[in-house]
Amino acid sequence: MIGSVNGLMGLCKADQTFPEFWNFHCISHREQLVSKSFNLDNVMKPVMEIVNYIRTHALNHRQFRNLIAELDQGLPGDLPLHCTVRWLSKGKVLSRFFELLDAVKLFMEEKDKDYPELSDLEWIIDLAFLVDMLCHLDRLNLTLQGKLKMLPDLVQSVFAFVNKLKLFKAHIQKGRFNAFSHSAKSQRAIHQPRPE
Repeated sequence: MIGSVNGLMGLCKADQTFPEFWNFHCISHREQLVSKSFNLDNVMKPVMEIVNYIRTHALNHRQFRNLIAELDQGLPGDLPLHCTVRWLSKGKVLSRFFELLDAVKLFMEEKDKDYPELSDLEWIIDLAFLVDMLCHLDRLNLTLQGKLKMLPDLVQSVFAFVNKLKLFKAHIQKGRFNAFSHSAKSQRAIHQPRPE
């Protein structure tokens, strides 16, 4: 529709009588392209397989909800169904998955489904970091949406986020996870003494 060759942008730029203009690609699409450039499959693939296994089979979904009710540890009620079309849903799915990780692990063991990642501490740390980053990206995306947003405000939000990323990097290098609640939680779990 707005493609650079056959879309509105391409046709306007090709027309010599049309005034010169700047065009900006939606930041959400850029975030999507960046997310595809990282190799997150080692985390995303098992999570999406498990979520789809639980959510797309009515019996499994009902049994999982019953398990959560039995555990009754103040857990959120359900796993959202992941939609590959809406990549922003990944943040919500991953966040809920992380919160329900113990229940998911127990459920998959009861179903004799082998996912060694659910017990792999390194994988859990990767999951926690990904959840935190997607939460930050979701917040940025929400600040960029809405009516009556002025371009300078949007640019300022993006620059502020870039500066925030630099600050995050410095904090992580020092072992401080203030802005990464899920990562901090997984780090504490790793360093906790195990009962024998």
